[in-house]
Amino acid sequence: MNPQRRNEILLFAFSMLSHGIFSSYFILKFSIARLATIYDAGIYTEIAKSGYPPTVEPAYSMFPMYPLLIRILGSFIGYHLAAVILVITLSSLSTVFFYRICLQKSKYPLQLSFLFIFFPYAWMIVSSLPYSEPLFILFCLMTFYYMMNGKVYPASVVASLATLTRTAGILLIIPLFYSVYKSRKMRDAPIVFLPLIGLVLLFTFHWYLTGDFFAHIHAQRAMGSDLPDGGTFLVYPFYFIAYFIQKGLTHLSYWRIIVMFAIYTIGILGIRKDKLLLIYSLPFYVLNISLSQFPTFWFGLDRQLLPVFPFIFTYEKLLCERGLWNRLLFIAVIIVSLYEAFRFLNRWCLLAP
Repeated sequence: MNPQRRNEILLFAFSMLSHGIFSSYFILKFSIARLATIYDAGIYTEIAKSGYPPTVEPAYSMFPMYPLLIRILGSFIGYHLAAVILVITLSSLSTVFFYRICLQKSKYPLQLSFLFIFFPYAWMIVSSLPYSEPLFILFCLMTFYYMMNGKVYPASVVASLATLTRTAGILLIIPLFYSVYKSRKMRDAPIVFLPLIGLVLLFTFHWYLTGDFFAHIHAQRAMGSDLPDGGTFLVYPFYFIAYFIQKGLTHLSYWRIIVMFAIYTIGILGIRKDKLLLIYSLPFYVLNISLSQFPTFWFGLDRQLLPVFPFIFTYEKLLCERGLWNRLLFIAVIIVSLYEAFRFLNRWCLLAP
């Protein structure tokens, strides 16, 4: 067995074990039904069970790829168990593709991939909670991996699947088009719009069910009207900073988000010489700095930033070199990430309706 395949198997197995133990703790403390029905997770499992309703309801705010997988596996082992097993498996597959990217982009592929299992802490949470992020991140990583190797056709197909998982998948058109332009194969340009075609077909399906082509947007707005500050919506870049200053910077969540964005911003600046990494990352980064303040309190902003995985390459020397302080920092990052993930998820299980 070649070293790459061996490392992929080890990373996959260790990721399955780590996220499995993390999920099992909350399942034993609360219940699998509790874990599988917290906030958005409950909507995903309900879509998997019953499909989309004939009227515009919160279900239309969620896209169908993850519920479809839950439905397929849930027919055999039950929907709640299927939802949890899927996120653990999908996040572990994401670790494998992250490792494949690191082999070409990093001097420390194995160490960074091990860190990726636990960090950022938002990844640790959604890799154990039945949300669509693990599937979406897997599709993003696969899209980047294929783009990086000049395979625009499989990259476009996977990007269209990402778009059917979360709305932000449509942003993958930008690095796809750049990849085609860089390779000087403009005859392949039409294929990069496959994600847009997929999104239009999905909205057409929504129109067929409800008579409303923009059912997804209207469902999002309806959900937002019931949330503090109107929920999540687009504003101008770094609006949340102005909001924090207006409120006096007194809430701990303000500083958490400021520090998190500082880490990501420095990370983005650090990869600026790698044009593909930068052009892949910027659309997701700009989207997130332009969101309203609501997600800062409800973990939404942390999750939305997960596709910006290339930021970690900026910190690889700091975290992965063999010096004593580097190793201590590496361990400290994992411990802090696990602590934050545990604190957030435990609070959700206790407080969620």
